[in-house]
Amino acid sequence: MLADNHKPLYMLVVDDDPAMTKLIAKILKNYFGADLDITEVVDSQTAVNIASGKRLDLCITDMDMPNVNGFKVLKTIKQTNPLTQAIILTAHPVENAIISAFSMGADDFLLKPIDPQVLIRSVQFMMDRLERFRKEIIFPVHA
Repeated sequence: MLADNHKPLYMLVVDDDPAMTKLIAKILKNYFGADLDITEVVDSQTAVNIASGKRLDLCITDMDMPNVNGFKVLKTIKQTNPLTQAIILTAHPVENAIISAFSMGADDFLLKPIDPQVLIRSVQFMMDRLERFRKEIIFPVHA
């Protein structure tokens, strides 16, 4: 969980299946509450537009979507802010795709159907990492 004096982390959840975005958001809101400000998007082009214009803390994106795939969303997010923590989702794991996702800056890769506990652990790890980045890199405390 975040320190009391921090604003919630801004998270984008992208999947062309609205039931999946709602499920992910529900799991994370139930566990993290006000620590996350979650925007759900079912259109990948809208996700790219949001990622281009807004600094995100976290993003979960499906890999396989019509029009713009998850790799394009990931690339846009990482170009805007390399510290954004990104999770790629897929129902069809392919070794080359996993390698490509990590080489493009993905921080984790989760399989569908989503295991709620795995999702929570992954997001918690990334939230903790962002907190450490803020303390040690972005706003370091000097003695």
